[in-house]
Order: sequence, then structure tokens, then C-alpha cells
Amino acid sequence: MDMKETGSFIASLRKERKLTQQELAEFLHVTDKAVSRWETGRGLPDAESMLALSMFFHVTINELLLGKRNTVPEKAKEEEARLAVNCLKTSARQKRLGVWIAVISAVLILFTGLTVLALSRLYRSVMGSSDCVIAEDYSALTLFGKTYLPFDIGAYCCEPGMVLIPEAQVENAPFLGKLFFGDRILLADGCDTIDFLYLDSEYDGPSEYYCLESAVDKYTALLQAPMEKPAAQIVKEDGGVYDVLLDKEVAAALAALAPADRNSAVDCLTNRSKGEMAIEIFLKQESGPFRLAKGELLYKNGKYYWFDYDDIPPGHNNADWSGIAAYDLPESLTLRLEELFAKMYR
Repeated sequence: MDMKETGSFIASLRKERKLTQQELAEFLHVTDKAVSRWETGRGLPDAESMLALSMFFHVTINELLLGKRNTVPEKAKEEEARLAVNCLKTSARQKRLGVWIAVISAVLILFTGLTVLALSRLYRSVMGSSDCVIAEDYSALTLFGKTYLPFDIGAYCCEPGMVLIPEAQVENAPFLGKLFFGDRILLADGCDTIDFLYLDSEYDGPSEYYCLESAVDKYTALLQAPMEKPAAQIVKEDGGVYDVLLDKEVAAALAALAPADRNSAVDCLTNRSKGEMAIEIFLKQESGPFRLAKGELLYKNGKYYWFDYDDIPPGHNNADWSGIAAYDLPESLTLRLEELFAKMYR
């Protein structure tokens, strides 16, 4: 699975329908920014959105994950057309007989398939998927035969992405215990390979990140390395996304902000009619899924501020960010931030 190929495929399917990102987003009940992230390979649709995309564009989920159409259905259509031509040359009785046989066969195949699917889902609900087995003490897990170990990301943050295993097995779990509790395995958002996972546990285990055993040293070094080239993902108002290398002084200032820097007199709501502006920005390592900060740079009252998304209370109305205090940024960053906003709003 390649996130960029999947994103390019979604973009090509949208353009074939002559839809804008906003129009596709409205159909899927997501934001246009979400569609933009998919198409640029910066994230994957969740399971519900993946199913909706499959139905809307008449492609399979497997084709979406592969990033291209499967040629098998086309061959099947050619064979079906050839049989249809031959069928026209037969008698009316043979045609009717063939139709009935096809209908009965289709019903039997559909019934068998639904039965197998239902039994498979019931088994996985009770026992969990054998593709992923978690140690009884949650000290390790195996996914498709590969070992993963718990991994502490420290001061960094990383968000869960697409669900890989809806229900994993746990060694020596009580019979039917998995029917009421769950252990989902999710791909880390922003990680192009399946070597960094998130365990979402409703059982006795923790909810934490796991790293492929052979990649532990790689990600440990990445977290310990200084941010020589801090990157920022800029999300424009039209949904477009692009990456820029952020000035190290700006990156360091954002990473060093503390609760004492919050200005209770300035909230995070901006009003364009008053000349106020905002840039959504993810401060991250140049590679890997780890982020130091996620929020918005704000320009209000002739000054620059920072709005940290982690400060949004659970259940808060995301359409109204008034009342959430912004962070003061050092005056020494004014020139650099002016250049960044000029590039954004040019």
C-alpha cells in the first residue's frame, strides 16, 4: 500500500467525474481539507470514507488501496460480452434457460458468500483476527508474522490513522471476552510504511504505539535527532496542501511555548473582514509521523499568535473557537512570520 498512489488515484477518479474537492467532500460528509490530504498522500480515508469512495466511484476498496484499477474486471466484462453474442444466436428457450441458470447461480453464490462473511465476522468478533496476536501482558504484538514492541514517543505527538485490524487476538483471553471489549490496530497517520502502529484497546491493555522491532533504532534516532530541517505542512483555504521548510527559530519558538504564554485576552477566532488571518500548520520532523505541534498561526490586532489544537476541549464546537486563549509569540519572529503569511496570502 502506497499512500501517494492511493491519493493520486482518488484525485484522478474525482477529476473523471469533473468534481471539485469541495463537492466530493460534501458527498462524503468530510472537509475539503481532508480530501486534499488524501489526494496528496498525507493521510488515508478512514474505513467509512473508504467504503463511501468505493461506492461513489464504482471501484473496490482493494483498488483504492492499490492506487489503480484492477484489470480482472475488464477481462470479465469482455468474456461476458462474448457470451452474450453467442447467446443471441441460440433459441429463445435456450436463452430463458440460461437466464434462469444464471439467476439461480448468482443467488446461490451470493447466499454462500454472505453466509461465509457472516460466520467469518462472528468468529473474528468472538476470537479476534489471527493476522494480529497480542501478548497477554501487552509487551509485544505480531502483525502478519512480524513482531512489534511498545514505543514511547515522549514529547512528540502522533495521530492514529486508518484501521488495519478491527479486532486483534489476545493470548489467553477469556472465551467470549472479546465480544464485549476490543483491541483495534491502526496505522500511524503520516507513516508511509506499516512499521509504526497504534493499539486502541478497550480490554485490559493500554492504548499506545508499537514499533516494528527491526525499526526501533531508526525511530529512536529520529526522535533524538535535533530538528535541523523542521518541516511545516501548510493547509490553504482552498484545501490545497504544501510542505515548506520552516525557519528553525520559528520552529524552536513554537516547540518551547508553555502554558504561561497563553494570552487570556486574545482568543483563537479570526475574522477576515477585520484583516485577521490564520494558517493551519503541522510542525514535524522532515520525515516520519512525529509532530511537535499542531494548530494555527494567527495574525490579529497587528500581532502574531499561536493556536494549539491540543487546547480544544473535548466536544467543543469546532466552528466557534472564541474563548480559547491564544499563545503570544516573540516579537523577534515578526519579520519571518510576515514572510510566511505573505507567501500564504499572495
